[in-house]
Amino acid sequence: MVNLNYELVYAFDIVSAFIDKDSSATKSRFGSRANSNTAQTLFAWSGHGYTGPDGGPVLYDGVYKKTDCKFKHLYVVMHTCNWLTNGGSTENQRAIYNTFNGCRLQMGFGSQMYLDSREAVAFVDRLKTQTVGSAYVNAARIYQVQKVNGDSIVKVAGYKDARMDYLNSGKSAAPAYSSSSASSFVEHFNVTIPATGEVV
Repeated sequence: MVNLNYELVYAFDIVSAFIDKDSSATKSRFGSRANSNTAQTLFAWSGHGYTGPDGGPVLYDGVYKKTDCKFKHLYVVMHTCNWLTNGGSTENQRAIYNTFNGCRLQMGFGSQMYLDSREAVAFVDRLKTQTVGSAYVNAARIYQVQKVNGDSIVKVAGYKDARMDYLNSGKSAAPAYSSSSASSFVEHFNVTIPATGEVV
């Protein structure tokens, strides 16, 4: 996250940014940041995570349940294992979409993933010329091959009309996910990256 923050500030002249890490990354602080009524262009979190509706990011003082997340931020990066894993379950997929409360796209993994801070640099570099979703997937293609215990599945999900969004395209909030708007939410990318175990 330090790399991501630095690169975003440098590349996009971001005025407001914050980082919570280590013992500062608590459930209450994550919740206040994630569910803030002040929507930011980009919200990002990196660390361990568990799958399922009761799963979610592992913070300093425990797991913050996915069912408690209601993102208004336009673009959300959950750079953690299994944030977008549904295991073929409709309930799990609905739990993912229920976190969309104005958010246009969420990026993450439908599997365990490999954590390499250089991926953040590659992501921001691609954000300059690629759509938000493509930039995330293409950065993952570079570094996720280093895994040794199975392939990585990188995913981008969200509002149907957001597939071609660029970071600075000035888009407005998407409709909140509900039974009436369900058909407007899709998986834009679901890409398996074969593990080679080779250091990049």
